[in-house]
Amino acid sequence: YAAGPLGEFYQADAGLRDQGSRTAAEAGLYHHTTQVNQAVEGDSTVDVGFHYIAVDITSGAPLDSDGDQLPDYVEDLNGNGTLDPRETDPLQEDTDHDHLCDFDEWYWYLLHPYGGPYDPRHPDTDRDGWPDGAEAALEDPQWCVLYPHDYTLWAWRDFDTLGRSPALPDAEVTMTWEHDQPGSLDREGDYAECHEDPPPETILGEGDLLEWPADGDGTEKHWHTTYGDPNTRVWGEPSGIPRPPSSTVAVPWEYRGMFSMTMDPPSSGTYIRDAYTTVYLKTHVPQWPKDKISLILGCWAWDLTSGSSLDPTATGYGLGEPVTGDRTTPVDAVATPISVAGQVGHVPSAGNYVNVMVQWGKEDDAEVTPEIALQWYDYEMQVSLPHPITLTWSHHPGVTSLPDLQAAFDEGARLLARDDDGPGEGGDQDDWACYLEFFILTPKASEFPEDFSGDEFIRVTDFDELLMLQQAPFANIKLVESISIDRGENDLWKPLGFAVPPNGMVLTVAGVDAVTVVHELGHLCGLEHRTNNADAIMYPVHGARDEVSRPEASKYLQCHLAIWGW
Repeated sequence: YAAGPLGEFYQADAGLRDQGSRTAAEAGLYHHTTQVNQAVEGDSTVDVGFHYIAVDITSGAPLDSDGDQLPDYVEDLNGNGTLDPRETDPLQEDTDHDHLCDFDEWYWYLLHPYGGPYDPRHPDTDRDGWPDGAEAALEDPQWCVLYPHDYTLWAWRDFDTLGRSPALPDAEVTMTWEHDQPGSLDREGDYAECHEDPPPETILGEGDLLEWPADGDGTEKHWHTTYGDPNTRVWGEPSGIPRPPSSTVAVPWEYRGMFSMTMDPPSSGTYIRDAYTTVYLKTHVPQWPKDKISLILGCWAWDLTSGSSLDPTATGYGLGEPVTGDRTTPVDAVATPISVAGQVGHVPSAGNYVNVMVQWGKEDDAEVTPEIALQWYDYEMQVSLPHPITLTWSHHPGVTSLPDLQAAFDEGARLLARDDDGPGEGGDQDDWACYLEFFILTPKASEFPEDFSGDEFIRVTDFDELLMLQQAPFANIKLVESISIDRGENDLWKPLGFAVPPNGMVLTVAGVDAVTVVHELGHLCGLEHRTNNADAIMYPVHGARDEVSRPEASKYLQCHLAIWGW
């Protein structure tokens, strides 16, 4: 015997090496050793004698091939060197491909006596369509935020009323504000109500300007400014409000495009206002299970070109800037389209709000300011999530040129979200926006298992074999080279895909395109072919199609498919 990292009974010579009656894997000793040099038994004939867990010769820690902080022998519970049910893979940090490492998932799972929120042996532990990695990302309150990025303002009040009080001067204000830079405010004149009857009344002589200096500590500071003396500016105390990105910053979300109006007697003159706020969408989900995240942006807007918002005598409109308007006139999104992120918004019903779906980078930050054909409006925005659908895919080992199935489904999601008909009539045949988020994951069997690895399952020519393949539960989607089935009397059927509810879909390599994948998914959701509209996604002939009816959209949005292959 010889002394080693874990004891004094390692074998000093080769006399008992490989002398057992079976393999070490069959004995459950795949990750063990009898040698001082820590040579792993593996699939070799088992050594006779006492076995130690194999460790790293330098650190003395049990071997951890995938570096996920779980030793190999812990992940392979029965020690046979293969990935069996209820085990995680010692060679993969993320066994279930949900973008949470096995160690983190085991920690959460074992922390809860009845099973935790994340199980490393299944990509969607609670079977709700969201992979565990996505759910973990969404728990962060800052995973996604809409925030005012910058604000600029120029406003001018020019009175021509004769005999007015000296307390009612002409006035000008300019203001710039950016979320991570010091702001500026230049104000001349007094903040006053502009009345002759009742007499002029000063309502405010000083105020605060919000600033988040780029070199600050992340808390709000502000200049305290006396308007009568612009040189009197002192730092205020930190308020504890987080620096943006934050949706709670007190800057108005508005667009005022050089709006000019003439004030009526008794206070006559001109009032001009030019203000613009840009709004950004920021995401921070580095562990998201794919490159982009799908988000629904909703926008509400108010038309401020009429009504009391234009009253220059109202408190708050005497150039005490910035101001928000009188939200009494919502924008009719049917008559006046609202564009968000370059897309004309879908109007879910006749009303004053719209939705668009964007596919955003996992760590992106860019402008999504809405555009409306109005000269003066305020707006609000919110973010919500589409309906999730997670599917697994596997391919025949003979398929060597693998297409990007995730990209095809993401493009299909964009087709489903498109509404080219505007608000329409709301009828069954109207184009209807349908918002889905697809996660296409690799199951345990990334290639067809042995029973389906023959030539008859790569170029499928028999309908019974096609049904067998479609119904086999090793993956939701199976990728083959071709489907060509002779159904008699020269009737050759060559579909690009084949699907029958509730779970199975077979796609050909040529059928991995946006229309085909969401068409076949429609069948899994219970939809039949639709022949009354050649633009419909469920039209039976292959082509460029992008329309779904309202009932079809409802079927897609109610679809919950079991994840096969785990």
